[in-house]
Amino acid sequence: MSEAEVTQLRIRVIACNVMFRELCHSAATCEHVIDTVFLERDLHNFPDELRSAVQSEIDRSKGYDAIVLGYGLCSNGAAYVHANDTPVVLPRVHDCISLFLGSKARYDASFETSPGTYYYS
Repeated sequence: MSEAEVTQLRIRVIACNVMFRELCHSAATCEHVIDTVFLERDLHNFPDELRSAVQSEIDRSKGYDAIVLGYGLCSNGAAYVHANDTPVVLPRVHDCISLFLGSKARYDASFETSPGTYYYS
């Protein structure tokens, strides 16, 4: 398939506002249509409220080819969310630090060499 034949997807990104700059940059430079919504960082302190807020945004996300969550497991705040007819992508990481570093493997390697590192995002 040539580059001209690539289908433009409509993707909804629901993420923590701690990722605002990185995800806005990615959305602006992506060949697909990316619509973003950012939820308050403080929701991490209340996993049930986080889950409810994420689910509400998923429920409002109609007509997309995929929904991407900008969350890790985050105290199970994103656990059990679902969409009826749209694939939901949830990264398999514990928290946003692994997302910022690029993978759980990179986080594990960083932790191995510098276990006392405090990340602030």
